[in-house]
Amino acid sequence: RQGMAVPANLPSAAPVPGNDLYLTMDAALQQIAERELAKAAEHYSPQSGSVVLLDPSTGAVLALASWPTFDPNRFASASDEVRRNRPVSDAYEPGSTFKMVTAAAALEEGLIDPDEVLDCEMGGITLANVRISDHKKFGLLTFRNVIAKSSNVGTIKTSLRLSNASFYAMIRAFGFGRTSGIDLPGESPGLLMPVARWPALAKAYISFGQGISITPLQLALAFGTIANGGRLLEPYLVRQSGSGDSARLQHPEPVERGRPISPRTLAVVTELLAGVTAEGGTGRAAVVSGYPVAGKTGTAQKAEAGKGYLANEFIASFAGFAPTAHPAIVAVVVIDDPHGGYHGGDVAAPVFAAIAQQALLYLNVRPERDRPERWPGEPEPPSAEDPATPENPRPQPDPESGIVTAGLEAGAPSPVALPAGSLPDLAGMTARQALAATADLRLYPILRGTGVVQRQEPPPGSPMPPPGARVELYLASGAGG
Repeated sequence: RQGMAVPANLPSAAPVPGNDLYLTMDAALQQIAERELAKAAEHYSPQSGSVVLLDPSTGAVLALASWPTFDPNRFASASDEVRRNRPVSDAYEPGSTFKMVTAAAALEEGLIDPDEVLDCEMGGITLANVRISDHKKFGLLTFRNVIAKSSNVGTIKTSLRLSNASFYAMIRAFGFGRTSGIDLPGESPGLLMPVARWPALAKAYISFGQGISITPLQLALAFGTIANGGRLLEPYLVRQSGSGDSARLQHPEPVERGRPISPRTLAVVTELLAGVTAEGGTGRAAVVSGYPVAGKTGTAQKAEAGKGYLANEFIASFAGFAPTAHPAIVAVVVIDDPHGGYHGGDVAAPVFAAIAQQALLYLNVRPERDRPERWPGEPEPPSAEDPATPENPRPQPDPESGIVTAGLEAGAPSPVALPAGSLPDLAGMTARQALAATADLRLYPILRGTGVVQRQEPPPGSPMPPPGARVELYLASGAGG
């Protein structure tokens, strides 16, 4: 305080430099997510909204957006409600996005075939003297159309073939009812009642996303499991911490928490989710030109303690990934109590499309309509008609030294030599040269900035990742670094 005497014997310590902290979140992707969520909020005046954007191959968090938002420069003046990290902390009933889990459970046990025809009973089903309604009157639908058109009745009939125990086990295997392990405070595990306490109709309601609460992050991880080939991964936000020699990667390898379904089931579920965005599906508004999308819409009635489900309040959502064949992103959009529209396909799916289109372009993911049979940036495979040439080089190990030389275009720095099985050092290359080098190595480059490469993740000398794995290249003007 002004005028107070400061005691001369107060203990003191020399300042200690802090550590550097590198996050997986990308400023550009975060801005895209926040901007598109804010546009939806302006249009629909909801109570709140959330967006999660993940890298499905690693579990890295690329963006987390919440609305309403606040100015972090005035943190103390913002209320606790506004400061909530909604994608991680807010649990909600997912509605029809959860039908993906029901489909996976029934397919995994061989209890349903995609082309089996189900009678959806023209708008409702009565179980234990309780009438459960559909959002539309459907008659006979194949199971693939049950998912594409989001029939509650068809989904309920499918779930009734499952035992309570096996359905519960699949829900847990996809990560629901437990925390994900993300390196952030305040994560909600959601709410999944123990199977021994399930009432008579619990399975029917849970099959289409009622009677269970989840977080947007959990849903993104579940859809990421479908996108990445079947692995439920632990999400993370901190890529690297420390400084100098003490700096270390926090997640050098993805942390796998389980494999809920077999590759056979995985392929069918992906096909079903792709049908949601096809002609006649509820998710047509999630389509991104040039990038096939797989996903699921959700329109859930809101519940309130003592009142049950509210007639005029809904949560609209969409969860999906793109491109379908080689997913680069998985995203979840949740809009709580929108006005002027409430279906997930009308409210949330367009937000997903807007975010996905910008994110995929920013990440340099080539539209699949150009060359759908290959990874973005991957060169044509050599053939008798297209042999390897100086203009079309292929990485080959030296027969004596085992050294691999990455093929570069004319004018590049001298070819980068590296021990076989290791990543080369791409520092000093232009963006075009680095793209050529990573293409020859069958890797998927992510460019950050412009100029020449200053730094890369994984760093030079790391074990060579599998084909299609990402390499982040940080560029800047000049040769310094």
